Amino acid sequence: MIDTIILLARNLTTSRRKALYFTTVLAACGAFSGNTQAAEADFSLGEGSTSASHQFEGTSGEGWLGPWGTATEDLTLTANVTNSDPMFATDNYLSLGLAPIAPDSNNRYRSAVNRGAESSIVSSEHQVVFSIRPDDLTGFTDSLDVFGIFATPTAITSTTSTSAQTWGIYISGSSGEISFRNGESTPGGTSVDSGISFTEGVTYTFTLTIDPENTAWVGNITTSTAESFTSDTMDFRSQTNLGNYVNINTLMDDGTEAWTYSLSGLSVTAIPESSSSSLGILVGAGALALLFSKRWRSRTK
Repeated sequence: MIDTIILLARNLTTSRRKALYFTTVLAACGAFSGNTQAAEADFSLGEGSTSASHQFEGTSGEGWLGPWGTATEDLTLTANVTNSDPMFATDNYLSLGLAPIAPDSNNRYRSAVNRGAESSIVSSEHQVVFSIRPDDLTGFTDSLDVFGIFATPTAITSTTSTSAQTWGIYISGSSGEISFRNGESTPGGTSVDSGISFTEGVTYTFTLTIDPENTAWVGNITTSTAESFTSDTMDFRSQTNLGNYVNINTLMDDGTEAWTYSLSGLSVTAIPESSSSSLGILVGAGALALLFSKRWRSRTK
């Protein structure tokens, strides 16, 4: 822990946008908990429509605008709650299968899965956390094979990137790597490459710190194979929208492809104002630790 604090002190900056980086690091370590302004969704109660937080498709309430939503274009999407191959311990997860059913004129096959959180949660600084595991990526090989994960004011079902999005994650079959989208440039922002490949059987946990006031965000990825990446502070694509809905959308370009992936759930949690004070205390403690460590080294030379 002291090494982490010293690292924070060494990288201290007065910029509020840069502080997002520290908040993301702390969140990935589990530093924030017990906040009542949160929408939590897992699949512990299986399938149904009576629980907002613990079923698929679920219902509205408990921070959610409505149930999980799905949509397709020229393919069949199956979504089942199971624990046959748990992502974490023995927890239930959502298994999703994608299979084209008929070619369209452009050979485009689309799927969409989304969930919307209330504006009272996403209008201030908040965190989005979810884990995803690709289980079968047959045919995921070129630039028109895409997973697009992004936030918008309303559910989006027809694209893997849009000018209405705030933050965005882009995974293309041509590179096979996960990238974040930074800013407003087309298509969907400047690519920030994580250097982490999107590989069958690996679980990827995303911790995103979102700051609507400054239209900025930071992304963190950790994997079940002990890889990790944390971005610098990035800009929203849309400077005016709120990201109520988290969209997990896919695009295929070949009717012979077939993909399956797993989702552990989704949480959208407001970061309490006191976190800024806590961050200041940690950084202050880190500064003292850094000072004393330097003095100790000088005395022992």
